[in-house]
Amino acid sequence: MEQKNIVIMGGGRLWQAIKIILGKKGVTTAVWDADTTRFPNQRPLSEIIPAADAVFFCVPSFAMKAALTSVAPLLSPACPLVSFAKGIDAESEKTMPELFAELTPAHPLATVGGPMLRRKDK
Repeated sequence: MEQKNIVIMGGGRLWQAIKIILGKKGVTTAVWDADTTRFPNQRPLSEIIPAADAVFFCVPSFAMKAALTSVAPLLSPACPLVSFAKGIDAESEKTMPELFAELTPAHPLATVGGPMLRRKDK
């Protein structure tokens, strides 16, 4: 299998699960979070996004527009995007797929829905 490079936007618990799953398949991941105190050694978006084979958006819906706006000009042509966000954009009242279509129209989009995490003891 060809080496893949995935960027995960958002440093919550979901990125950790995705990183473990992808790591078992030999996929390289880089995480980026707006809160630089959580990941003080993270590389800048301008370095990791152009090299991405896909970008996974694990940010809440209220932060999606800002995340897409910062990433869109850096994406390689036709880079696939994956949205894990639920809800709508409060400002525009658009669903996440509608927001992606507006801000990243040239990029294929996959959306993942349903419960994302559960406690291990349940």
